[in-house]
Order: sequence, then C-alpha cells, then structure tokens
Amino acid sequence: MDYARFNYVAQPGDFEKGVRMTPPRFGVYDYYTVKWNYTPVFDVADMWEEYEVTSEWIHEASFDPVYRYGKQQSTVVDPRSQSEDLGDDAVRASEYGIANLKYILDNLGKWVGKDDRDYSFRRGIYESVQEQYMQYLLHVYANVGGIYLYEKMEGDPVPMYESTPASRQTAAFRFLLKQLDDLDWIDNVPLVSGLGMLERPSDTMRDLLVKMLVSCPEKVELSAVKSKETEPYTPEICLDELCSNIWKPTLANSVLTSAQKETQRLFVGYLGKGAGIKVNMGEKAEASYNEPSLAYFVPDNRSPLYYDKFMESLAIVRKAARRSRDRDTRLHYELLEILMEKALK
Repeated sequence: MDYARFNYVAQPGDFEKGVRMTPPRFGVYDYYTVKWNYTPVFDVADMWEEYEVTSEWIHEASFDPVYRYGKQQSTVVDPRSQSEDLGDDAVRASEYGIANLKYILDNLGKWVGKDDRDYSFRRGIYESVQEQYMQYLLHVYANVGGIYLYEKMEGDPVPMYESTPASRQTAAFRFLLKQLDDLDWIDNVPLVSGLGMLERPSDTMRDLLVKMLVSCPEKVELSAVKSKETEPYTPEICLDELCSNIWKPTLANSVLTSAQKETQRLFVGYLGKGAGIKVNMGEKAEASYNEPSLAYFVPDNRSPLYYDKFMESLAIVRKAARRSRDRDTRLHYELLEILMEKALK
C-alpha cells in the first residue's frame, strides 16, 4: 500500500494530455504479490519444495528496484519510503508540487470567490496549502543524512543498507536553503487580506526551515560514518555551506531585507543552541518540529563544531556592524553582536 493520494507533480495542462491525477488501482508490486501468493506450483513434493520455488522468485525480483518493498517508518531513515511522496527524486517532485501550490493560491479567489462569501472554504484551503508545503519540505529533508535500507536474504545482490549518495544529500540541502529566499508567495497578500488578522505563515515556515537546516550537520553524521564514498557528505561540509549562505549578503555588505534579518536572527539562536550557548532572542516559542533520532547510534559531541561557527559568525557580525552604511542593517548587526556577546558571558 502506498499513501500517494494524488499526482502532485502533474502541471497545469497535463490532465488534458491524458496524465492521471490519481494513482492506479494496482501497481507492479501488487500484481507480483498476487502471483507469489496464488500461482499454483506443480511438480513439488511438499510445501517446503514449493517454498524453495517461490523464494527463488523473490531472489530474482531483488535485482529489480520496482519490486523493492519499503516498510512504513514513523521516523524516516530511508528517504525512499515516505508517505505521500512521488517519484525517485524528492527535490524535483517537491519543486513541481510547490509550483502547484503557488498556482492554487494565485487563482483560488477567482475560482471560488462568488461561492465562498464568508471565506471559510478559502481559509481551509489556505491552511491545507501550508501543510502540504511542509510535507514537501520534509520529503526533501529526509534525504539529508538518509540511509537506504534493504530487505535482504542470503544470496541477494543488495547490501543491508547504504548511505544516501552525497550528491543527493547536497542537492536536498541546497533545495532547503533556496526555500529561505522564496517564502513570500505563501503570504499571498490578496488572499490573506480577506481571512482576517493572521500571523504571516512565512514567519513560521522560516523558523522551521532554519531549525531544520541547523539540525542537518548532526543528522548527516551516521550517514557519513557508514558511507563508502571517497568524499561523503559530512557535518563539516554541511555546516560550512549553511554559514556561507546565511552570511553571504553580510559579507557582500548588502542592505538586508527584513526576511534576511529574521533568518540571521533565527540562525544565531539555533546555532548557539547547538553549541550549548543560550542566546536570548526573545520570548517567541520555537517552531514545533521535533528532530527525529536514530536508536543504537551515539553521535560525537558536535558542540565544538557549532561553537566554532558561532564564533566565526560573531566575527562576521562585528565587522559588519562597523562598516554597514544602512542604518537599519547596522542596528540589526549591533543588536546581534550584543546578544551573542551576552550569551558568551
């Protein structure tokens, strides 16, 4: 059974071309299961000889990935076995899905305006769009530090497990970084203006994204340890890229947008937490996303790694506070500097 309820990668116009919007009733694995369970096996003396024949069918199928069975996971370890995901490329599938969510928000008022005078339908759809967007982010997030798991029998030509390729982890991480710069669409001012006083969904999503990104270096450790690649995706590579991205506009001496300021503020808070430093960033509660953990693996203490990046970030902030010519941007850096230095005392 697969929890793929609808074809979210289909784009406007695909239905007219004959593309299915809902999953087929039966897939190749379903037909294989029927074959294995109900095909008569003749010329055998007993059930044990029959079992040898049907077991050979399983062995033969283990060569073909379309027959791979991925168990349902409460904590996602294998990114290929997730609920409600489509395809073999989570980044590409999520890009298609997000494009559809943007299309829905841009057209929702035109589609239902006359039939939704109290905005109740639009409010429900708007909330569902936010939930679906988070689902797409999590589909990609699972690839960072992911480990492929296999149902292996003796003699099968597959390993018990293998780390998600470094290239795929890198692509997933960069997708999440990119989302930080593309959250305005979910606030959809024309739509939200009719829904009453609401907090900006982009603020909540930004908080969740930054928390997820800062958690990634610890998340990739087991995958890096188990990887057989000559250049695995490591916590150091992950955190270096994150810091470079967060402070890129600062190092370019750019005037920061309000979104960039908020991203940096959140980053400093979560980075400090990773280093064991409590940075008082205000009373706002953390986003409600709980980082999953893996049993039977004790990771190295990564506080020194986070501390190193915290101090590196403080040096960047100090320099920026002295050279920025834009008043609001300079005050942003001065406040960050005070909060970070206070946290160190």
